[in-house]
Amino acid sequence: MFRLRRSNGMNVPRYAVPRQLRFLVVLLVGALVFTSFGAPVHPPVAAQTLEPLGSSLDTTADQVIGQGDLVSNARNAPGNNPTDANMNAPRGIAVSGGDPALAFVADHDNNRVLVFEFSEDLVDGQAALACIGQISCERNDPGASQTSMRGPSGVATNTAGDVLYVADTLNNRVLRFRATTGFSTTMPADLVLGQSAYTNSTAGSGPSALREPQDVALGPDGTLYVADTSNHRIQIFRNMNSATNGKSADVSIGTTEGSGPSQMRNPTGVAISPDGNKLYVADEGNNRVLVFQRPFTTGMSASAVFGQPNFTTTTPGTTSSTFRGPTGVAVDEQNNLYVADKGNNRVLQFNQNASDSDKVADLVFGQHNNFTTGSARVVSEFSLNEPTGVAVNPHFRDLFVTDSNNHRALQYFTPVPNPQPVISAIVDFPGTVVPPPGTFRFRINGRDFVEGATITWDGTPILTDTNIITPLIALNQISVQLGPDDTETLAGAPNLNIPIEVNNPRSPRDLEDLITSNPLNYAICLPKPTITSLDPTSIEAGGFGTLLTINGTNFYHTPDFPLSVTWTPDGGEPQNLPVPPTLVGPWPTQIILSVNADLLSQAGNYAIRVHNFSGGAICDNRVVSDPSTFAVGMPVPEIIDLVPPSEAVGTQPFTLTIRGNDFFPGAEVRWNGTWREATFIDSQNLVLNIGTTDIPGISETPPVNRVVQVRNPAPSPTSTGPTSNERTFVFVANTAPRITYLNPQTKEATDAGFVLTVFGVNLTANTIIQWNNQALPTFFIDSGQIFAFVPSGFIANPGTFTVVVDDPNDEHAPSQPSTLLVTYPQPRIDSMTPSSTDAGSPDIELTITGAGFITETQVLWGSTPLSITVAPSGLNMVVRLPSSLLTTAGSYEITVLNPGNLRATRTFQVIGEEQGDGPSIERFEPEFMEVGSSNQVLTIHGSGFVEDSRVLWGTTLLERRTLSDEGDLMELNVPDNLLLAAGEVTIRVINPDNQFAQANFEVRAATDPIDPDPIDPDPIDPDPIDPDPIDPDPIDPDPTDPDPTDPTDPENPCSGERQCVWLPLVIR
Repeated sequence: MFRLRRSNGMNVPRYAVPRQLRFLVVLLVGALVFTSFGAPVHPPVAAQTLEPLGSSLDTTADQVIGQGDLVSNARNAPGNNPTDANMNAPRGIAVSGGDPALAFVADHDNNRVLVFEFSEDLVDGQAALACIGQISCERNDPGASQTSMRGPSGVATNTAGDVLYVADTLNNRVLRFRATTGFSTTMPADLVLGQSAYTNSTAGSGPSALREPQDVALGPDGTLYVADTSNHRIQIFRNMNSATNGKSADVSIGTTEGSGPSQMRNPTGVAISPDGNKLYVADEGNNRVLVFQRPFTTGMSASAVFGQPNFTTTTPGTTSSTFRGPTGVAVDEQNNLYVADKGNNRVLQFNQNASDSDKVADLVFGQHNNFTTGSARVVSEFSLNEPTGVAVNPHFRDLFVTDSNNHRALQYFTPVPNPQPVISAIVDFPGTVVPPPGTFRFRINGRDFVEGATITWDGTPILTDTNIITPLIALNQISVQLGPDDTETLAGAPNLNIPIEVNNPRSPRDLEDLITSNPLNYAICLPKPTITSLDPTSIEAGGFGTLLTINGTNFYHTPDFPLSVTWTPDGGEPQNLPVPPTLVGPWPTQIILSVNADLLSQAGNYAIRVHNFSGGAICDNRVVSDPSTFAVGMPVPEIIDLVPPSEAVGTQPFTLTIRGNDFFPGAEVRWNGTWREATFIDSQNLVLNIGTTDIPGISETPPVNRVVQVRNPAPSPTSTGPTSNERTFVFVANTAPRITYLNPQTKEATDAGFVLTVFGVNLTANTIIQWNNQALPTFFIDSGQIFAFVPSGFIANPGTFTVVVDDPNDEHAPSQPSTLLVTYPQPRIDSMTPSSTDAGSPDIELTITGAGFITETQVLWGSTPLSITVAPSGLNMVVRLPSSLLTTAGSYEITVLNPGNLRATRTFQVIGEEQGDGPSIERFEPEFMEVGSSNQVLTIHGSGFVEDSRVLWGTTLLERRTLSDEGDLMELNVPDNLLLAAGEVTIRVINPDNQFAQANFEVRAATDPIDPDPIDPDPIDPDPIDPDPIDPDPIDPDPTDPDPTDPTDPENPCSGERQCVWLPLVIR
């Protein structure tokens, strides 16, 4: 069934005959005309077999003006008055942009320019809005005035349609009309070129003269191009806004009549490309179209030619690459070239950029798609009879043709489809993820983008109802701005492999059918994090670890894209700080993590950086924050005691042990005013060798004092390390009592009493031990050893206590004091109840049983303090584990910490919930790796490992060596550069369904044997008194005799002839 379709032009109701019926109408009308009126207006042409019709993108005319339908070609006969709806041999045509648009037709034989207004489509037989050049649309009088014309041939307008130029051919001039309030029939011209006055019409060849100009074109910058036909040249007029009547041309192209590249023969058509860079000339007499490339200069040569194989031949032809008297040219927004090939009764179309390469036409209009026929055909929507002018409207790219001998103008709906777009680059590459509710922007460079183009992002169309897509045609660029919703959905996470495609609508009239570009991969990286503050910003070296709070913006953290934090010493290698599993993403503004004690062992400045997930080299340098400085300060050392506290003048060289707190490797000791290198034992013991030159001779009168001080290393090359308190070492007389050693030297605080043994020199039966200036009952063994019982309650609290020996009966002063240090108790964990819980559990109460729990005791989860809910009672206490710490499966350290960095540690297990085939980590093999090791292989034991499981070391993807068939074991290569610094790193196993498991893995400092004896410099002998490395007896120097009372008998000293004799103890 055939249906009538309704047109939408100018709100005039009409019904157009479907194309399937038009051929029948052609035959019927032709028969009626012939039988009723005799011969038709133009000679009849043979009926021809019409080929099948194509789609709307075809070479069939759709609308007609000048005639009431597409099968008529009547004109007003000479002497008969025209109407506002008919034409007589129309020549040129121009179309403006806008809605409504204007079509201007040079109605040559009626000496006027017709103006038609339309929205999208002209209406068959539509009446003109105005008939410029006449006093009314019913007149066709020629004239040479400001309101009249004689044989106008060419017209040009701008996009706005408010300026009209007319090539008034037979008056040898060009007129300009400005429509400030619209075009009207009697409106006067406001400028004339080629003549000095409106009433002149003399032909000439000078720079301000014209001879039968047949066409005009208006460039995007307002420059006017005139085909000065009988002068065989193109005249170019610039600065038209300030032009006056009779203005001279600024440039003249075409030297003389001829066929060379700088010559023309009767040029009848001229067009300028939309960008103003190419000038096209219909060189009718040479059967060719010339192309000139900007800059346009007088006498220049053409850069390309259509219709001829070179610049010298002029042969006419009827093929897809030849012309026969071309008269009109037009170029659309896609640089498609249209040529009115008048002598072949056709219009040829050349695809975009044809002037650069392809000179073969792609479409033919008026010859039923046959490039080798050129005869006039019976009037219809398929035929043309001496077409002279062509134009293309800016938006729809409809083709308009003045069909001169059919006395009509035709409209072809977008005959050429939009081109396939080509993407060459994405300007903002890589892009950056934008935190919500921000908007994401990027730009696409390429070519052949058209209005209405859409974007496909990784297979997802970007809809224009919430996003802004702006094709910038002149820049060969598309600007895209995503709305907040699509920003979060499409560009809310890093992705290094996003196919981007541009989709042109097939035509401006067919927006549903799309032509898709080549895909180009795009990448978006996470933003560069910004650290705004650290809390704390500094700490003293030597502590037991601290919690560090990092505040900032643009932090991004999810299980798939975890962030990391690095700690880098000056001039050193960075190492990862373990990010807690409790960190909530995706856009946290605060990171709280623990800094272990080993990182705080050295003073200096450390760079803290937050690293968002990279995923590839393209993002590596874009996702790292600027460093924020964390200062580890060198603490002030403290001297508590000197061992021994004194020596005799003239004694042999000896070793001085300095006991105290906060000593660091590289510490120096000042002895007698000179700073000297000391031997670092640990943070509480330094050793200094006292040589002969350091010891006063026996000739010096005792006491002789030497001031001792400790200076820790400088935290930077330009500073000086902190210095301790002073302590005096005294050289006394050979006969004076001296303390060499206390046993014990250190004692845990307790309410119980204990036995204190003092080893020394020149001790007598009258020597008394004084405890903090209080005499204790003393027991004498020999001149080198006495002891006393320290009553209960004396060491109930931590502190330092002085011990002095004195014989009130001799002439010497009391000895130099020695110090006994009473510390907090060493904690011990025997059990924890419960010892594990399921991931996702609510808060639980954890009971810790052991010893050494006091009021000052702290309990840590890693480095996070826990709340104590039941106060320590010495043997047990209760702490709360908040649910926020129980979200992720893994093993976590519980540490009981007493002052003085006394600690005990036990592991608490958070057990992961069953999640289908999700991964779990049971253990690592090896359990740790050492700094500096190489060619390491890490084995992960667990379950749920699959072929596509990824393993991250911090944020570094590890290369997998093997995967067991059961999915319970993986072997992975660990690059050497991941083992440059000690610390803990988070290992994550991530399955394709985003289920993951994680656990911490330790990288330890390389092992180094350390002598546990702070007094004896011999690394083998644990005895702090006897320097003999073999004999464990601190009293008897005989290396073979274990008996402290018998220096000769290596066997049982209390058997045989000799019996043990116990000396009486004198208590004073």
